[in-house]
Parts: sequence; structure tokens; C-alpha cells
Amino acid sequence: MADLGVGICGIKLRNPFILSSGVLGIARELMERVGEAGAGAVVTKSIGREERTGYKNPTLVELEHGILNAMGLPNPGVDNFRDELSEISVPIIGSVIAEPGCEEVAGKLEPNVKAIELNLSCPHVKGAGADISREMPIAVDLIKSIKGKVALPLLVKLGFNSSLELGKKSLDAGADAIVAMNTIRAMAINIEMRKPVLSNKLGGYSGPAVKPIGVGMVYELYQIAGDKTIIGCGGITNWRDAIEYMMAGASAVQIGSGIFYRGIEIFKELGDGVEKFLDDEGFRDIGEIVGLAHE
Repeated sequence: MADLGVGICGIKLRNPFILSSGVLGIARELMERVGEAGAGAVVTKSIGREERTGYKNPTLVELEHGILNAMGLPNPGVDNFRDELSEISVPIIGSVIAEPGCEEVAGKLEPNVKAIELNLSCPHVKGAGADISREMPIAVDLIKSIKGKVALPLLVKLGFNSSLELGKKSLDAGADAIVAMNTIRAMAINIEMRKPVLSNKLGGYSGPAVKPIGVGMVYELYQIAGDKTIIGCGGITNWRDAIEYMMAGASAVQIGSGIFYRGIEIFKELGDGVEKFLDDEGFRDIGEIVGLAHE
């Protein structure tokens, strides 16, 4: 039987299937349930210095080939959130909103998480937490600031607009891993009402339609990452999707929209499917397929 265990930035996970940052990563009970369902790790909701209410409804709509959402990064603020991180059996990665003072937020999360994920790329907010991928000097400064404050591994989450250059500069600035990718800036219009469906008008698009884009981004990042870790994210709804990302160069994958389609049972389905594939193809462990498409 093939071994699904992986090491991510020195953190040992029982499998490479990680809950991505989103609605389930906000309460202790929900995060524990995801762990019990089979996730190898959990990323929290993106957390800021202060409480944030997010946008008014409607904030989510299912489209033909994916999901469009604009939540507005709602969160209780780091001081109110820290208590939710105690006594959780699954490894926790704390997601931090890219904003001035985010190194303080990371420092407050540090005692209760295994790593920090810096969300550089929310596509549907303005100001604090917005996609700053085009503001490369700001992004690099935030990475250096967190690395100077926190001893934990730092994951940097890039968006579709993020260039390979930012990925390289993030790693050079001290990032231990790159997560690719965030949702893609998009819109849906209700033609009868003659206006955008979401209250924020623009949102982030995820789901099956974005998977080939994410796989391609991981493939290119893997070529420049050296010995640093790449984590794939975007449109994974079954075990074959996960293996595509891994063969492109991802050591682990994050699951978000897949839960919308499959429920939290997707984590067991991924484990069973990938394990069977490895056994059938004669691989001994998951690491043997990482980057295989480059050979």
C-alpha cells in the first residue's frame, strides 16, 4: 500500500489534501470536523487585525462551470479568533490578510498554528486584503516583515494575475512555499434585472473551469522553485485532478470548491482514489509522482 504521507516545509502531514482558506476555517468545531473527515491539514479563514463584516448578500452564485463569490474577507479579527485554534487535532495553517500590520497578526497566531499563509491575492476587495500582486515591492516587503517576526514556515498565496517573477521574488524574500492559485476576478450579470448578480458586482471565480489554469501555473512555478514547495489549488473535485496538480509539481493540494460539489467527504475520496492509483501504477509513495510531468 502506497504511503500518502508528505512533508510540507518541515511539517509532517498524513496526506497532501489540505482544506483551503474559506468558510469552514473559521470555527474550532468545523475545523475539527474537516480533520475527522480525512484532511491532512486545515487553512483558516483569512484573518486581519480587526473584525471585518464582509459584503452584503448575495455573495455567492453557482455558474455553469464554477462558483463566483465575493465574501469580502469577513473575519472576527485576530484577538477574537485565537481561541478557536485550541485543541484541534489536525495541523492548522493560519491565513493572514495582506495589510499593514499583518506581521503582528501572524505573531499572534504563531503559538497555535504550524505555518502562516499570506493571502496576497484576494481578487474582489479594495484596500487592505486586495490583490497586491502587481505591487511587487509591497508584496516583497510584507513577506520579509513576516519572516522577521515569525519563526514558522511562510506560505504565499498567489493569484491568477501574479507573475512568475513575483513567485521567484517571493521565494527569494524568504517564502518557504508558494500556493497557486487564488480565485480569478470575474462577474456574472442577471440580464432580466440588468445588473451584476453579486452585491459587490465583481467576485472570485473558482471550480472546475479554473483547474487547467491552476495546473499550468503550478507547472511553471515548479520550474523556478528549486527546492522550495509548491502547493496546488483551484478546481479540484476528484482524485484525478489532485494527481494532475502533483505531476505538474505540487507537493500538496488545497481543496475549496470541491467541498461545494462533494461535501467534506471529498477528503476520503481523494485519499482512496490517489492511493489506488499509486498502487495500480507501482508507486511506493506520493512523492514519486511530484513533478513527474516534467520528466
